Amino acid sequence: MRVVVVAIGCLSFLCPVVSSAHLPSGPDPGPDPAATPATAETSAPVAERPTDEEIRANLRAARMSLGSRNTANVLLIGPPRPDWVEAAGGTAAPTNIAWPLDRGRLLRGYGTGRRGRHRALDIGAPGGTQIRAAERGLVAYADRGVRGYGNLAMIVHPGGWVTFYAHAADLLVRPGQIVARGEVIAHVGHSGRAVGDHLHFELRRDGVKLDPAPYLVDLPPGQRIAAHQPLPASIRTHRVRRGDNLQRISRRTGVPVARLVALNGLRRTSRLRVGQSLLLPAAPTAHRSRAPHGGRRQH
Repeated sequence: MRVVVVAIGCLSFLCPVVSSAHLPSGPDPGPDPAATPATAETSAPVAERPTDEEIRANLRAARMSLGSRNTANVLLIGPPRPDWVEAAGGTAAPTNIAWPLDRGRLLRGYGTGRRGRHRALDIGAPGGTQIRAAERGLVAYADRGVRGYGNLAMIVHPGGWVTFYAHAADLLVRPGQIVARGEVIAHVGHSGRAVGDHLHFELRRDGVKLDPAPYLVDLPPGQRIAAHQPLPASIRTHRVRRGDNLQRISRRTGVPVARLVALNGLRRTSRLRVGQSLLLPAAPTAHRSRAPHGGRRQH
């Protein structure tokens, strides 16, 4: 049995005749990209190599255990590790901190809200406004793993001070990076538990939140904030006990109530919680009493 293969084409009396004059004109599309063999010029781009600074930051982060949720927990409840402080610039504290935005206005101050629990400054600014480091330091954390804070950068500064920058639209720094005072680290946004674009800015020492306002300089025109005070050169903490109030703590520590109130952003009528940490000025240096002229010390 023979198999006959018939090639069927377009019969002349069935196919319409199309004149080239009626074809749409246009640029020559060139060769079909799918039919063009891949060459070295059309291959996928090679990933950019990390910069020397990025490599150093990554190595520093790995060596010092920076960037994890455990890192964030350390700074949320207590002081930074000594090696973090050393990498940030040492134990000598800065005298002040810089306003962290190119512009912006204060929306909520420290100690506002229900029972004065808002322990930060909320600074309103248009989305995308540059956020700047308030002081030189070491980026210890830059992620969104802390509930409510959204995109959050934590920077350790000389002397053990720490600043938080929350609700950012994005973060431009990485853990282990050393940043300069005024360096752009993020952009304003409303990530996390936030209403509207703003920066949630915290100042901490040993896990205790302080009012940043008295220590800020370089404020934008028209911004009214309390008169500038220098950051305490050294500081200690006091854990509130059962039955404590400001007067009792003042008698026990020798720190005036007015100083306790100013340093911790409290009111004289503030209720203290058992276990709450309060910041105190460094203990004064004890001086030995001198003996009277021409004789021994009297007892």
